[in-house]
Amino acid sequence: MELIIINDRKLKITLSESDMKEYDIDCGTVDYSRTETRRAFWSLLDEVKHRTGFDAASDRVYIQIYPSREGGCEMYVTKLGTMPDEPYDTGEGVSVSAGVKKAFAFPGTGPMLRVCRQLESSGFCGTSAAYSTDDGAFLLILGNLKSDSTVAFISEFGDEVDPDRLVNLLPEHGTLISDNAVAALSRL
Repeated sequence: MELIIINDRKLKITLSESDMKEYDIDCGTVDYSRTETRRAFWSLLDEVKHRTGFDAASDRVYIQIYPSREGGCEMYVTKLGTMPDEPYDTGEGVSVSAGVKKAFAFPGTGPMLRVCRQLESSGFCGTSAAYSTDDGAFLLILGNLKSDSTVAFISEFGDEVDPDRLVNLLPEHGTLISDNAVAALSRL
């Protein structure tokens, strides 16, 4: 198992095929509603805490898991803090929190990609999701942005919109581009 602390809120875990067997994790059948899956994740996070000091137990966490070609996986664990709202299941296996703090509408994906690149280069470490519809592209920010100047920058490329309306609208009428939008789309 390889552990990389990205920052105080985000951790990357690389598991080998044998690590996956040890923790009884299978990328093809990961389902957090199953007790076995929750137990495996918390056992893994307990080991991470003992080895690195990264403590995810006191916060809500967002876990992303990607299979690797060698049979293992990469996991990204992001501490979201204590957010009172329950997650909203998009039906695609991606949880978008009903506690979305900011939402932006863009005329297309190009301006949204520019914003994601700038957010990534400025050290954004929160969770984000991107959707597309016939009307344009949308970026949902879960957690707080660093400053009002960040919101002003984003507003140069798109319009800030009501996040509560989008959380219910996008999963039904939009197409998920990425559930890790800032990190994933900043590379494009």
